[in-house]
Amino acid sequence: MSSERDVLLTRLRRALKDKESSEKFWGAMTKARANRSALLAKGQLDIRAIKESNKALKTAAVADRALVEEFAENVRRNGGKVFLAETGGDAIRYVEELSKRVGAKLIVKAKSLTSDEIEFTHELEKVGIQAD
Repeated sequence: MSSERDVLLTRLRRALKDKESSEKFWGAMTKARANRSALLAKGQLDIRAIKESNKALKTAAVADRALVEEFAENVRRNGGKVFLAETGGDAIRYVEELSKRVGAKLIVKAKSLTSDEIEFTHELEKVGIQAD
C-alpha cells in the first residue's frame, strides 16, 4: 500500500515530465517569488533584518543538541532521512555526493535562508547540479 507521500512523489514526477504541467509549475514558482517581493515592499519589511533575526534564532537552536536530536527524530519518524552537517560546506558536499550517486542533475528544494547563507545553489551549480 502506497503512502500519501509516495503517491504525491509519483504525481510530481509524472507532472514534471509533462511539458505543460512543468511550465505551469515553474510559472507558479515565479509568481510566488514575485508575490513575496511585492509583499516585502508593501510592508516595508527589511529582509536583511529578518534574515539576521532568523540567523540568531537558528544559532541558538543549533547549540541546543537535545532540540536538534528531537527534530531529527521527528523527521525520521515521519519517513525522512537526516544528515547533520557541521558546516555549510559539509552539507553541500553531502548533497553533491548523493546527487552524483543517484545521477541527479536537478534538485528541487524549499527556499530557505540557510541555503542562501551557505550559497547552496551557487556551489552545486559549479559542479553541474541545478538547485531550484
